[in-house]
Amino acid sequence: MSLKYLAAYALINLAGNKPTKDEVSKVVAASGAKVDNADLDYVFNALKDKDVNTLIAEGQKKMSAAPAAGGAAAAAPAAGKKEEPKKDEKKKKAPEPEPEDDDDMIGGLF
Repeated sequence: MSLKYLAAYALINLAGNKPTKDEVSKVVAASGAKVDNADLDYVFNALKDKDVNTLIAEGQKKMSAAPAAGGAAAAAPAAGKKEEPKKDEKKKKAPEPEPEDDDDMIGGLF
């Protein structure tokens, strides 16, 4: 399932209308995406008899309770694999650029 159907559903609801399959299909198609009727049916069955505003409020509570994503988890090495930099890579530095003559910096006006 794709979030495009949920987004279209929410947009129609935000406009003050009760979303229908036809309206959601039109919004999705207007965005340039292909409409899959099986996915559309799934979304409408999942949202049947549910209030969008209540669902959003519940989702916000869940998101605020979730830990914030940080770089620590991404920086952890995979289990069993220890990556050490190669000896050549440790001490290589980019060569320093040669200083340029400041006389031409003003465009040679003086």
